[in-house]
Amino acid sequence: MSGGEGTGAGAGAGEAEAAEMDLSSLDEETKKELETLRKNRGEILERVGQLKSELVNWRSNLDKQVGEYREELTGLRSTLNSEVESLRSEFTALRESLRAQLDQDSALEGQESK
Repeated sequence: MSGGEGTGAGAGAGEAEAAEMDLSSLDEETKKELETLRKNRGEILERVGQLKSELVNWRSNLDKQVGEYREELTGLRSTLNSEVESLRSEFTALRESLRAQLDQDSALEGQESK
């Protein structure tokens, strides 16, 4: 990298080299702390990258699950409607059968009372 390129990963490397040069004037304890901070920074940046990737995937996974649940609900709704319609038909047939039987009973009672 030339000195004119001060963006991206190259800039971080240049800053790290400049910081390394300044380390010679620091005491050992400060150097250790600085090294620990650099290591922690690297771990944090790696974790942030992983979380960013998970977040990008999260949205598409959520959309996929919502679609699957909608399909499942549509199927359940269709099944429920079919069963309700079947029960309505059965109740209609039962009602008609009961009416016919009541009509027969009424007709028999009418004949018996004569």
